[in-house]
Amino acid sequence: LFRDTVTQHVQEQLGVEGDALAQAIVEHYEPGHVMVMHVHTVDLKNPDRAGGTERFLVSRPVTVPLYVSGRCTRGYWAVQLGTGRVVFMKDTWRLPGDQEGTVISELNAAGVRNVPTVLTHGDVYFKAPPAQKKLTLSGVQRTKTEHYGMQSWACPVLKVKVAVSTHIHYRLVVSEAGYGLERLRGTQELLSATYDVFHAMRDASDKVSRIHRDISVGNIILLQEVEGAPRKGYLIDWESSDKLDEHGLALDHARTGTWKFMSMKVLEYPEKGHTLQDDMESLLYVILYCSLLHLPHDVRNPETLHSFIHNFFDYSSFGFGRLHGGDAKLANAHNRNWMQRVKFSSENITDWLNTVMNYHFPPRHLRREWADRWSNPDYLDTFWGAFLERRELEQDDAVRHEVEKPVGAIRTLEDSQVPFVPPPHSKTDGSATSLPSQQPAAATLRKRPRRASTNQPLRRSERLRISQLAPHTTHEHHGDDPARPSKRSKTR
Repeated sequence: LFRDTVTQHVQEQLGVEGDALAQAIVEHYEPGHVMVMHVHTVDLKNPDRAGGTERFLVSRPVTVPLYVSGRCTRGYWAVQLGTGRVVFMKDTWRLPGDQEGTVISELNAAGVRNVPTVLTHGDVYFKAPPAQKKLTLSGVQRTKTEHYGMQSWACPVLKVKVAVSTHIHYRLVVSEAGYGLERLRGTQELLSATYDVFHAMRDASDKVSRIHRDISVGNIILLQEVEGAPRKGYLIDWESSDKLDEHGLALDHARTGTWKFMSMKVLEYPEKGHTLQDDMESLLYVILYCSLLHLPHDVRNPETLHSFIHNFFDYSSFGFGRLHGGDAKLANAHNRNWMQRVKFSSENITDWLNTVMNYHFPPRHLRREWADRWSNPDYLDTFWGAFLERRELEQDDAVRHEVEKPVGAIRTLEDSQVPFVPPPHSKTDGSATSLPSQQPAAATLRKRPRRASTNQPLRRSERLRISQLAPHTTHEHHGDDPARPSKRSKTR
């Protein structure tokens, strides 16, 4: 049942046969290794009540944890028993606070486009709670390390005690089982799928006052919904998202996201608060990153390409008690010196990148005229939509560049792919208290006092991300000047 159902889904998503199909199936299925996983479900209509237990068949995970730190997240293509359809299951250890399924359910109810559809979700208990029982933290599977980190015998890192947060075992099942953005077929699919993601970001901000805060390659999937059309982009993994205040700032001012794709402001001034514009900047870096790795260009030396990616996306230094980064991003914003180092075969991707970079950080002669090009997302929305409609974009120009570490390099290309999430301010104990923030948040703006910064111990991940400073050059490049956007529809 599992093998046949997954085989059909792979064919629908990739359109492959023969050896290519057999190889694609291996990503999800290992013969002789299929098991049942249970989800102790939340009642979606009454989130503080148990909904019973559902069963799913799984085999080989498509995502596995490769780091000691993190949330030990595994993702599976799963077959739902009862319906026989392929869905996606996320098995993770979440932080206290809103469950991701509750957040996405709120997005679904508000009509936010291009986000997953929640089927079921819930914390993992040692013994499944009966249906309609009020859910508490009693009997839930949770970590214990946080109880011992501050003990006198616990080893410090750089003479500082390491704070480890409570994590709760959690499972989420959504309808959409697709492929990661790195499996893109070409320029058209890259720009089309990320435009879908841009819509998800705008809808979430406009309709429920929420921003994602972790826009990254790993949090975008491609789903084939219409045969022959570009695959649709979905923005997944809303576990780091947060509500916005009346000024458009995230209520939580902690630096959150994936280091490679953080905005310049979040990297250097995290205390200023995360905004939709920071997420827009992260999406720009995702597109640049995918273009460097998966589209044709003239940087053919694997070591040179690795150095470019490492210095632009991964650079970090530790000083004054915290991590700093973004030097290359800032230099490129001022004079486009990094964009001068690569020439893409596609004029389309070059024009798109240069124009959007100019929207984000206008050249000197346009700074007054284009002052609101980035603060008002209508400009980017209008330009992007017209660009996809009017341009003949390459459909199958994807390549796979070899990326080789220079001799003596310590870090790997994937080092900064791990989401950077500082410890939360809230904590839980072992008592049988009600689950925190189970009710869906209201769609209106919430006003509450900001969380003050504290001198809490630093996470291990924050102290271990140290590398060399990126070089600087001086060149200048400008893009196009598209027309001013029309007013947005009130129903959007």
